[in-house]
Amino acid sequence: MSSDAKLNDLIRLKQPPSAPLERWQMLPTRQQGKGPRQADPCHVPSPLRVRNTVNMSVISTPDAHKVVLRYKKTPKAHTPKTPRLIGCRKTPGTARKRTPPKSAKKKTPGRSPSGCRFIPNRATMDLDYSAYLLRKKEECGEGEEDGENSDMLSPTGKECRQALLKAISRSRGKSGQRKNVLSFTISTPSVAEGSSLNYTASMSNSISSQPIRSSQRKRVRRLPTAAEKVLDAPGLVDDYYLNVLDWGKNNVLAIGLGSSVFLWNANNGSVNHLTDMGSEEEYVASLSWAANGKYLAVGSSDSAIQLWDVAKERRIRVIRSHSDRIGVMAWNSHTLASGSRDASIHNHDVRMSSHCVAQYVHHKLEVCSLKWSPDGTKLASGSNDNLVCLWPSGSGILEPQTVLAGHQAAVKAVSWCPWRSNLLATGGGSNDRCIKLWNVSLGKCVESIETQSQVHLAPTLFGLL
Repeated sequence: MSSDAKLNDLIRLKQPPSAPLERWQMLPTRQQGKGPRQADPCHVPSPLRVRNTVNMSVISTPDAHKVVLRYKKTPKAHTPKTPRLIGCRKTPGTARKRTPPKSAKKKTPGRSPSGCRFIPNRATMDLDYSAYLLRKKEECGEGEEDGENSDMLSPTGKECRQALLKAISRSRGKSGQRKNVLSFTISTPSVAEGSSLNYTASMSNSISSQPIRSSQRKRVRRLPTAAEKVLDAPGLVDDYYLNVLDWGKNNVLAIGLGSSVFLWNANNGSVNHLTDMGSEEEYVASLSWAANGKYLAVGSSDSAIQLWDVAKERRIRVIRSHSDRIGVMAWNSHTLASGSRDASIHNHDVRMSSHCVAQYVHHKLEVCSLKWSPDGTKLASGSNDNLVCLWPSGSGILEPQTVLAGHQAAVKAVSWCPWRSNLLATGGGSNDRCIKLWNVSLGKCVESIETQSQVHLAPTLFGLL
């Protein structure tokens, strides 16, 4: 073939192309899917085939060398009805780690429930029993044991202490002999959890966890109807305004019988005769023990006060400042307050020669009750004029801070609340027959209780008797 013929043959446009197809024009060698391999009707005899036919359609033509490829429209992305949060798609090939639970966290090393040798461990302490030990040390003293000062308690105090110790021991399930107030280490349990020896503790826990019934809440404490001890008292003066009985801290009862003073020891039952007045016409009008139980003040009908050392049975001094009989006395450390039928109240410092340091003047009739507040800053007085006066502790001639009026008879009973310093209880005579509770800060009566009889208050650990 000449060169002209070759040139014409190359530039002729009507002949089908003989060059290999482009890559995008090649047909796939296998149908899509997982079916068996079949013959492709649009097979193009070429070593190269079209592989990406996702968006293409093949149309066959009569000419075997012509292939028409038509692009399909890109399908729209399917939008789910439920909206999805942005960034929630999982990245292929990466596993999302879960946050470990709190229980899987490791504890800080070095922390243990055993506490420190300088800081007590509250988890291992018996706070009720520790409070009992501290209270017992304050009452008995630092260097005294249980038995050394037991004689100084009254029978009621002994019973209260024994009942408190039994209650604490029962709740602990032990004998209650531990003497340590603070705990710094974990003590090894002496009784196994499920053993029969721990029966008391398990029973106390089960009883304390049970709900309180209404019948138990309404139960009233019953007082004994029979006397524990009966003492003969010949010559006892029958006068409502006198105070001729007083029980001391040493568990000795002082009794004024006519013109004589007797001492009855509740520990051994012995009776001692302390003194007699100067004449038979003179009688004992009041008795009052000092706080330490060593000294006894005796008020007589001739307006004199005698101070006695009971252990030595010796009279220390005689005090005179009133003009009539002394029917009531009250100690406040070294100060002795005395109330007389002359309607006055005197404070005596028994350490000084000029003993009368203060005078309280407001009552119109005989003073028949005196009581110092637990902190020793106020003195409450009751009189036959149906009034209750509150006096400050000081010197000179003083006026009352507060005057409480409300009783219809003489106020013989006066007592301060041991756990509320502003609460005062007073009791009236036969024409009044009620107990009144006063808020001394406000000067108002907060409660009045009818008793149907004359009132004499005896303060106890849990209330008034």
